[in-house]
Amino acid sequence: MRRGHELNELRLYADGGDKGEKAEVDQSFREFKRRIEAYKQEIWREIFHANPDLIKVSKEKTAVRKLEQIVDATLRLSNERGFHATSLRELSSAAGMSMGGLYAYIRNKDDLVELIHNHGRALALRFLAEQLGDINDSREKLRVAIRSYVFLCEAMRPWFHFTYMEVKNLNDKERKRVMEAEMISDEIFTKIIVAGQEQGVFRTIDPRLSSALLKAMMQDWYLKGWKYRELKVDVENFADFLQDLIERHLVPEGSTTAEAAE
Repeated sequence: MRRGHELNELRLYADGGDKGEKAEVDQSFREFKRRIEAYKQEIWREIFHANPDLIKVSKEKTAVRKLEQIVDATLRLSNERGFHATSLRELSSAAGMSMGGLYAYIRNKDDLVELIHNHGRALALRFLAEQLGDINDSREKLRVAIRSYVFLCEAMRPWFHFTYMEVKNLNDKERKRVMEAEMISDEIFTKIIVAGQEQGVFRTIDPRLSSALLKAMMQDWYLKGWKYRELKVDVENFADFLQDLIERHLVPEGSTTAEAAE
């Protein structure tokens, strides 16, 4: 299976390269979710064509549909009982496939983990890259990055939860890749904060620690969803609040957020 391609793309973006054109940023989660569905299909098609040695099915449409069924069933069962407590036979049944049919797509559970992580990482990357585009204003870029990432946490909640909960059970190579992707995504926020400090928009404060704590707050959305349901806070309210909270943390004392934007 092709490895590391999406990490290289993410690292390139974090370093400020290959940004492409600025996209029209969606503010509603409903529209965000609608658009992400199309991206899911596109990435499954790419994974299908990149892995002819693994996927023994010739028809793209069939393969894409089955890959999605397999991964959706895996995430559902894993979040209910844990990935390592789930057998391939249980998975094939939940996905509506025979064992022979399942083996046409994966050889073992390690292949399955790699499919899940490759798809999720590529999907998150595409949306972050599209939403941030070539926005030059650091304050606006940070607000868009926060909103986009929070929306990803909601739209891809089963995948984020799986990645967080199962990383300790991965083999060394996969665990290293998950940790590397986490650090690279942190770096996107770090670089936005550093650029804002250089522009005089944000005050001088540890950008790496600020990014790490910001990511931890965003992770709270999918790890403790029950808490926000109790508070009657939806994903858009959460994103708005977090945008304002981080901005108040970063904007120089004595300045208003409006002044910082000038």
